[in-house]
Amino acid sequence: MRRPPALPASSTPIPRNLTAAAFQGLADVPPELEWFANLGTAATRRAYETALKDFIRFTGIQQPAEFRAVTRAHVIAWRDEIVKHENLEARYFNDQLTLGA
Repeated sequence: MRRPPALPASSTPIPRNLTAAAFQGLADVPPELEWFANLGTAATRRAYETALKDFIRFTGIQQPAEFRAVTRAHVIAWRDEIVKHENLEARYFNDQLTLGA
């Protein structure tokens, strides 16, 4: 079993920018909030929120823990359902979601 690489040693202590409480607080941020915070623009966030709500409706997910069971097949089935009802090509749907349109 390989060990992870060690952090480089420093001869001078590096001042800590985050307090221990702030560090732990960031570790406790729910992944969905962290993910949405990383999206660049408000329009992109809105597009992903809309898509996520539609995906939740399609799959019947009721608890956040249920997302752990989602597979690529679930996402493809959802995409195909939208493409069929909207008369879109799958490529167009993927492009729109990626662009946040």
